[in-house]
Amino acid sequence: MTIIRHDYVSATPVNEFVPRIGYTNLFRDGAVTVSSEDSDHPRELAFDGLTYDSWRSTGAATEWIQTQVASQNADYFAIGTHTLAGCTVTPQRSADGSAWTDLETAYAVPDNRPIIWEFTSVAAPYWRLLIASAAGVVSIGAIHVGLRLEMARGLPIGWSPPELNEEVVYTNPMSQGGQILGRNIVRRGVAAQVQSEPVSFTWARADWLAFVEVARLYAVFFWWAYLGKGEIIYGGVDGEQARFTQPTEVNTQFKITGINR
Repeated sequence: MTIIRHDYVSATPVNEFVPRIGYTNLFRDGAVTVSSEDSDHPRELAFDGLTYDSWRSTGAATEWIQTQVASQNADYFAIGTHTLAGCTVTPQRSADGSAWTDLETAYAVPDNRPIIWEFTSVAAPYWRLLIASAAGVVSIGAIHVGLRLEMARGLPIGWSPPELNEEVVYTNPMSQGGQILGRNIVRRGVAAQVQSEPVSFTWARADWLAFVEVARLYAVFFWWAYLGKGEIIYGGVDGEQARFTQPTEVNTQFKITGINR
């Protein structure tokens, strides 16, 4: 099991610097239930691909959100746009919805930035995020569990890490007399142009195309890790392209625009 956050990687990923994409989502495909929900912020808001609103609990110390599907494999769990700082969270699976097996030991969440769990592929019909030690109402605006897509090649030289290139707008309000009244800092999210080195046409025709078809409708998780640091974006994809560079190879690219906080 590997936990990836922007400042922390619990174990060295098998392929460092090779990006992964979380686009399959059993929460979107299954029957979702929750421990509690605010009537104005129902469970559907946790997996609709939008982040302006979220599922909210009613404030118990222990909460959960789960999905039931026909038994399917998964190898990643992801959350974003949440308010779980200070809580302890545990991704779990179950064969019957009653007895649960932890996919990872309980994790104390330090802040509200996205979290990815990677694990060996396993099949189950029930998947759950257990939330403990909540001090009050909690919310989740993005939750995925499913099979991740590992890019066939690493990121090329010249790629711009979004963490180092956030879109930030600064304004300096001034008085009529020319005095500085303050400084406004507005973060407008991040964007990344993701390109691959040549990959096989077979991979592009199968894995890449399956990702693109889903990403045209829903936001996805994109992440990579290097030297014990990680970066996660949850956002929308556009500008997807695949071009032949050799008789049997193509370059793929897309742009993802979203949030990393």
